[in-house]
Amino acid sequence: MKFIRFALYLFYRHYDRGFTKSTAFFRTISSSVLLMFLNLMTIYLLLSAFDLIPALPTSGSGKYFALILLMVPPLIFLLLVVKEKDLQEMSISPKDAKRGSWLLIGYAIISFVLLIFSAFLFAHLHRPTLIRDINH
Repeated sequence: MKFIRFALYLFYRHYDRGFTKSTAFFRTISSSVLLMFLNLMTIYLLLSAFDLIPALPTSGSGKYFALILLMVPPLIFLLLVVKEKDLQEMSISPKDAKRGSWLLIGYAIISFVLLIFSAFLFAHLHRPTLIRDINH
């Protein structure tokens, strides 16, 4: 949990400036949930585990709506567990903050690249199935 709080602090520190200052806490929680979601989708794609998601529509915009609904429980959980006051009271050295920020940016980029790679891999491995489903 210490690593997650550190990452949340880095997000909060980033958003707690300028015109995003009034929504810094919600943006922090939303950004971290989005990053978790990227990793979750990568795992689902690599394991071809979309069948494990209950009641996931197989076609149309309902599929995307269902995937967005998967983000709601972690969002609510973090909103209940993490307090804005705790993030405001955290302090770390500027050196650690700069290093942590670069690592967090690198982690986000790597997560996004892995998601794209796993989506291409999933599409390549399931191409005959996808084409057959479209034709029928």
